[in-house]
Amino acid sequence: MAENLIWLPTWHQARLLCTDLGVPSGAVSSLWQTNEALSPGEELLHLYGALMDALVERKFAAFIGRAARLDKISIAALIRRPGDITAWPEKFTAAVLVVYRQFIEAYLNMLRQQENKPLDWFPPYLTIDPELADGMRHFYSDYQHITRKFFKLNQKLDRLREVHNDKQSKLFQDIIDEIFELCAE
Repeated sequence: MAENLIWLPTWHQARLLCTDLGVPSGAVSSLWQTNEALSPGEELLHLYGALMDALVERKFAAFIGRAARLDKISIAALIRRPGDITAWPEKFTAAVLVVYRQFIEAYLNMLRQQENKPLDWFPPYLTIDPELADGMRHFYSDYQHITRKFFKLNQKLDRLREVHNDKQSKLFQDIIDEIFELCAE
């Protein structure tokens, strides 16, 4: 019987679990502060959702921290390339960062393997070794596509930096469109 049944907490048990897991009291009390009252079943589903979020956050806190650190390294690497990216449209920056993040993650995995470091290791400062990056493009099948895309993106970003948006708006937009297309591959 125990193998075939799943325990779901009652409303009271769910409230106690929310407290135990550190779900903010505001998140729970907001269920009753809406204009329309929730049915008991809907209220319980919202409590279950809050519990799931708290459990995921607790279980994956290290992963979330690692992802945030990877994002910071990716942004730093991107800023070193074209310079000021604050004028870029948000969607464009996000698309470019996806490619950078994929490459940086792959590159860090290669560094970790080379230096026999654990999965959660990050260098204090990341510089991309051209020889290692080139090797990733040619010899490591898992990373070839990611690395080639990264190299092509950097070529297009260099080209974009050389074009003046005011004087060559059509060419500027064409390069932007090519970058979006490349990022979407």
